[in-house]
Amino acid sequence: MKKIIFMILVIVLLAIFLSGCNENKSNNNGSSDINKFLGTWEGGSNVFNETWTFYSNSSLKKVTTYDWDETGEFTDVDWYTYEIDEYGEFCYRQASISFLMCYEFEFSENDTHLTLIFDELTYKFTKVE
Repeated sequence: MKKIIFMILVIVLLAIFLSGCNENKSNNNGSSDINKFLGTWEGGSNVFNETWTFYSNSSLKKVTTYDWDETGEFTDVDWYTYEIDEYGEFCYRQASISFLMCYEFEFSENDTHLTLIFDELTYKFTKVE
């Protein structure tokens, strides 16, 4: 009898332990957070300024302005698709490239500020529309 109780206890503890292995690594809720992205955001990193516009059809327009050459500013316009993946991260890719870039993200100040984080790289954006 003690052996059966011990086996049941081991099975229950193992089930509890393994259920914690399937947790998302992000606090984000993809279904509700995806709508927070919609609109136009300005910001970027310390190397360039960007304007990202998110559309409800999961398309993303990135306008990047580089201020690194002496002759003036260089502007690049690219289109992407975006999603919130199964880990709760924001991901985007160009249609012609299979590579998917994913970031942890955080909204603040009533969802008017967005921070994207990938390792040591941080992008900060403010919603303008």
